Amino acid sequence: MKKVETESYRDIDFSVGGPVVEPEPRKTKVSIRLDNRVIDHFRELAEVGNGNYLASINKALVGQILQGSMLEAVQGTVAGHFILGRKKVPAPKTIKLCRGKGGFGVVADQVYADLDAERNKLLLFGKASWIGLEAHQRQVVLVWKHHVISGLDLPRGFSVEDAVVVSFEGERVIFFNFLAEAGGYYKRSPSASTTG
Repeated sequence: MKKVETESYRDIDFSVGGPVVEPEPRKTKVSIRLDNRVIDHFRELAEVGNGNYLASINKALVGQILQGSMLEAVQGTVAGHFILGRKKVPAPKTIKLCRGKGGFGVVADQVYADLDAERNKLLLFGKASWIGLEAHQRQVVLVWKHHVISGLDLPRGFSVEDAVVVSFEGERVIFFNFLAEAGGYYKRSPSASTTG
C-alpha cells in the first residue's frame, strides 16, 4: 500500500475570495422531504441517461408550471383574451368546431393533429412527427418555426406572436394560431381519447 504524506500546515486567509462553487442564477437551495418513490424514479432516470437526478426533479417541476401556463393561455381564448407579453390581445368570440378529414385536423400551415392516434401527435411539414403523452392525458405544446416545444426551454428568439398553441384535452384538440389570430378545436375519435 502506498504511503500518503500529509501536507504541512499553511496559513490560508479564507476571508478573501468567494464561494468555491458559484450558485446558479435564478435557483435557490432548499431542503425538502420527498417520497422515496419519487427519489427512486428520478435516480433510475438519471442512471439510464447519465444525468443528475436532482436536476431531473427540477426540470419536471418547471415543466408542470409551464404546462399550466400554456393551458391558461389556451383557456384564455374561451375567456376572450390572450396576454402577449404585457399586451392584452382579443381572441375570437368563440372557439369553433372544425371538421377533420381522414383522421387529421389542420392546426397551422403544414401542421396536422392526428385525431385517431393513441398518443398526442402532430405531423409537421410533411416529413416529421411529434409524439407526446397518451391521448387521454392533457398536454399543451407550442409550434414555432417548424419546432414543437413541450417544455420550458424556449429557443433563442422565440415569440409567442408567431406561434401556434395546441392543447390536447382528452376528447378534443384545441388550437390557436397567434399570427393568424384564429383557432378552433377538433373532436378526437372516441377510441383515441379513452385509451388508458
